[in-house]
Amino acid sequence: MKALDVLVKSNGKIVSLGFTKKDGSFRRMLCRVGVHKDVKGTGHGKPLELPLYRVFDMEKNGWRIVNENTIEYIKTEGVSYTF
Repeated sequence: MKALDVLVKSNGKIVSLGFTKKDGSFRRMLCRVGVHKDVKGTGHGKPLELPLYRVFDMEKNGWRIVNENTIEYIKTEGVSYTF
């Protein structure tokens, strides 16, 4: 199973995500997909192409973009997935 599949199937529930950032540092995040907060309908400027995915960071209260290829683990509903 791919990381993107796990995120999409979480149906907006909070997930714990561990990934490597663009600068090479590791980051843990509590996030959700399918959030409509602060969505104005103007778009991100350009559409994201896979493997990039937009998530809502619950701790910093804002949108973040995660590269699917750098995700190391996802925890959701008591189940851990490693990639």
